[in-house]
Amino acid sequence: MADYWSTGAYSRHYGKVSISFFILSIFYFFAILGLPRVSLKNAFSKAVDFKISDSILFFAAAISLLQLIIHFSFTRWDLVWSNTEYQAMALPVHLIIQNSIIEFVSSLSRVIGVICAVFGIYSLRQSKKVLAFVFLAIFFWYTLYQLASHSREATFLLGILSISIYIYFPKQRIISILFALLAVFSLFTALSGRSSGHHGFSSVVELPGLFYDAVRSPEGAEFALMNFFEGVYTFSEHFAAKVEYPTIYKLVCLSPFPGFIDHWPRIRDLYQDKLYLVVPRSALDEVLQFGWIYVVCYFSVQAVAIRVSLRAIARSPGALSLMLNAIVFVALFAQTTYGVRLVFRFFIIAIVGGYAILIFSQRRGQGRNANKAIANQVRGQRTMARPVPVVREA
Repeated sequence: MADYWSTGAYSRHYGKVSISFFILSIFYFFAILGLPRVSLKNAFSKAVDFKISDSILFFAAAISLLQLIIHFSFTRWDLVWSNTEYQAMALPVHLIIQNSIIEFVSSLSRVIGVICAVFGIYSLRQSKKVLAFVFLAIFFWYTLYQLASHSREATFLLGILSISIYIYFPKQRIISILFALLAVFSLFTALSGRSSGHHGFSSVVELPGLFYDAVRSPEGAEFALMNFFEGVYTFSEHFAAKVEYPTIYKLVCLSPFPGFIDHWPRIRDLYQDKLYLVVPRSALDEVLQFGWIYVVCYFSVQAVAIRVSLRAIARSPGALSLMLNAIVFVALFAQTTYGVRLVFRFFIIAIVGGYAILIFSQRRGQGRNANKAIANQVRGQRTMARPVPVVREA
């Protein structure tokens, strides 16, 4: 699976890799120790009843449209239509102007795609057809964009849509299953299309052929299945070579600020070490190369993110707490494949969102208790003020 970039470290360092993941499992055991049990069934039922105000929906639609307009305006359509470099459509080279702010806004398309998938299905459930059309049109555009670039992000977006349909339209399971199958289709085409040498919207018509070639190959299904475990091979490369990173790269990888503030694009281009042109070193690999101070910082933040997100869903089950736990799960899975910069930000988002939910739910609970106390006090005063009947003697 990883023959084109792997040095065979997994087979040579199988014992070290196994011990590393065993230690990780112990760490995660203690990270969740003492937390209350979580009912996913209750969380999903609350997610269906979760109400989003019209002002939030209109604001999200306006921001999504603004981001789409900016992305359209600064895209090199000759490159996006047809190119020979894998992931060129995700690199700054696809923009007309090389500007850190424009790059940041363009990179938000992934987040916008997820928001549009969830809000689009929600708006459809609430019979807000115009908003649903806007959200879903933007969603399908960005999904098509990722399909054209042979990116696995299309699989992720289609999976989010499938789950959203399953939650908000439980009777439409066939449609949910169809989008799940489409996500599998996109995974096969992404994996087989990487090395095709033809990317962009002009290559979309070739997707069925790529899928057919992938599934009819004896190694096709095995290749797609093993792709989920690619992180094992990526992390194994940690034991094959040592990399010296400058302090500025280590600090910026753990920075919560956007790239146009901490100059991440420039620092990444200067100092990031890759296993292959499109294969970065994993977060676990990088942070272990950074040194023990960074290891303690990274795993401390990770432990806090796990505990806070689980406490949030236990205290306030619903759509937001479910989303936070999904973010943590994706980050835990992605840390064996993607770099520290991306994964660490997921944990920061989970911590901020989790504490916001806990604080809000606590204040809401205090408000309810105060209202109950006032109601009881008023009821008691009414009882005391009630006239006592006078019994006259005959």
